[in-house]
Amino acid sequence: MLKTIKQFFGIIYCMDKNYKKINKLRNKTGCALALTIFLTVSVFLTFIILNLRMPDSGFIYFGAFLTLFTGVILYYAFYNPQKKKYIKLYKNEIVRNCLDSVFQDVVYEPQEFFDIEVIQRANLIQFGNSFKGDDKITAKYKGVQFSLCNLKIMDIIPNRRFREEIIHFFGTWIILDFCSKSYFENSKNKMTRDYMNALSKLQALTEGIVLNSFVDNKLHIAINNHVNTFEPPSSDSIENYHDFVMTEILFITEIIDELI
Repeated sequence: MLKTIKQFFGIIYCMDKNYKKINKLRNKTGCALALTIFLTVSVFLTFIILNLRMPDSGFIYFGAFLTLFTGVILYYAFYNPQKKKYIKLYKNEIVRNCLDSVFQDVVYEPQEFFDIEVIQRANLIQFGNSFKGDDKITAKYKGVQFSLCNLKIMDIIPNRRFREEIIHFFGTWIILDFCSKSYFENSKNKMTRDYMNALSKLQALTEGIVLNSFVDNKLHIAINNHVNTFEPPSSDSIENYHDFVMTEILFITEIIDELI
C-alpha cells in the first residue's frame, strides 16, 4: 500500500515538473517571437525615418532588403529553434501520455505521416505538388485497429512577387480497420441505412467536410477542417493543455463509437 502511494505521488510530481518545463519553454518561445518582431520592425522604422530625412538617398530600398534579411535570420536562428523545442516537449509529455491513457498499443510518431500512395488509393481528394503532414498515430480502441495523421495537400504556384497556395486538403486523415467487425462486413455497401446514419452523425461531430472510402477492407475518413490536431494551443494556459488534448482524443473515440 505504501509503495503504491509513493508511486502515485511520484507520477504527480513528475507531471508537475514536466508541466513547469513546458510552460518555461512556452514563455521563452513567446519572448523569442516578440523580440523577433520588435527588432524587425525597428530596422524597418529606422530606414523609413532615414528615407524621410534624405528622400533621394535610396535608403528605402536598402531598408526593405535589410528588414527582410533581419526577419528571416531572427526567425530561423532565434525563434524557430525555441518553438521546435517547445512543441517537441509538449507532444512527448502531454499528447503521448493522454494517448496512452485512452488507447491500447499506441505508437506515436510526431514527425511522421502516411505515405502518399496510401492516400492516393483512397481516391478521395485532388492532389497537388505539395504533400506533408505530422502526428502519425497507430493504436487500438475497443478492439478496432486504427491509424491517423494530420495532412496538408496543396498546389504551390510561384509567381513574380508571391507564391499562391491552393489547398486541396488540410485536416485529419483516419484509417479504421474493421475487417474483424461483423458490423462493417455487412455494411460495405455504402447505401445501407445504418452506415449512412453513422456518417451523418460523424459529419455532425465536426465543422469540416467529411469524406470516406473503403480500401482493402479499411475505412478511410478524411476530415477537411483546416485544423492541425495536437498542435499546442496559443491562447490556453498550461493548466488547460491536458483538457485540450483529451478533447481531441475523445473526438476520435466518438468517431469510432459511431461506426461500431
